[in-house]
Amino acid sequence: LAETSNVRIEMTRWLGELAGFRTASFALKEPTVSSALASLVDALDPHARAQLVRDGHLHPSVIVVVEGSVCADHANTALSDGQTVQLMLPTAGG
Repeated sequence: LAETSNVRIEMTRWLGELAGFRTASFALKEPTVSSALASLVDALDPHARAQLVRDGHLHPSVIVVVEGSVCADHANTALSDGQTVQLMLPTAGG
């Protein structure tokens, strides 16, 4: 049996409202940010997918945070068992 890593995704309130859930956990055979995001995209219903997905990937305006740092390199960022990926939208003040 292939080992898996359990990864949790947490979303801000607005993203969670669009997705229909604020948190999700996935057992990943390939524990990377990109595989966690792909699992999230697969779990979305068609309405949420239409709002949050572009070209099969999470919309580029969604900010991905791992261990308190913005993660720009989704494909090469490894995750450990039990790690959390946070998703949020950019904010602006004025």
